[in-house]
Amino acid sequence: MSTSSLFWAMSLVLSKQEFLDKWSHALIPESLPKGPLRFLLHSALEHWELHHQLMEYPAYQWWVDEAIDDEDLHTDYLQIYTDIQAAHPITDSTLPVAWEAAEEWIQNYHVGMALDKARAALAVDDRAQAFSELLGLREVTGEQREVPVAIDGSMAELLRESRESKTAAIPLGIEQFDEVLEGGIQRGDLAIIAGLTNLGKSQFLCYVAAAAYLANRRVLYQTYELPRLMIGERILTALFETPKQELDPDTLPDDLIEFREEHEITEGSV
Repeated sequence: MSTSSLFWAMSLVLSKQEFLDKWSHALIPESLPKGPLRFLLHSALEHWELHHQLMEYPAYQWWVDEAIDDEDLHTDYLQIYTDIQAAHPITDSTLPVAWEAAEEWIQNYHVGMALDKARAALAVDDRAQAFSELLGLREVTGEQREVPVAIDGSMAELLRESRESKTAAIPLGIEQFDEVLEGGIQRGDLAIIAGLTNLGKSQFLCYVAAAAYLANRRVLYQTYELPRLMIGERILTALFETPKQELDPDTLPDDLIEFREEHEITEGSV
């Protein structure tokens, strides 16, 4: 993970309200080693939460005065504020580079944390937790301010346009179902799957979850019937189109990252 990307992120934290509006929820001070940089990020986020304002130098000085008694450390902690802005100034020309680098750092951190948790779970043979971490892996998204939508025309016209749009459909990969559903599951659809015991209802729902994952959608799978391990295995085998016996714990995290890149999955998660 590039140190420069981290410094650009910190400079944006100190300089751009738009950056904090979008990404403050995804910035984790504990992701950094203990020291001035971590303290700076923690203070800036606390200040933002309290006042919804950028933390200027006098405010940061107050945070340092309150928390740091050691004279040498006090100087180092104060210096990091000016060092960051001097080495990575945010200007009209540097802003695009800084923003891209900062978002890359955020993504790398969150993806890396999920992979680390999955590997740790696999190391102690906790496959259920590992599968949950891997299937929940996705790129973090920034918070967006909702813009009110002006609705013109009748509700019937809006519904007709929604039904005619095939771009929102999630194909199931099962020809008969996709044909009946006019391309797949549409946003807002409610489907009820009913049948006798052991007819494969849960297996079918795992295929639906895998299809949504492949379509770059987020899935919430709730069940009171099957254990988490079995659900994870079924969805992963559906994604990789391989028997569960061939899921290799040693390579699974890297295999899934490669799979996501190959299929351009950024938002998909279960």
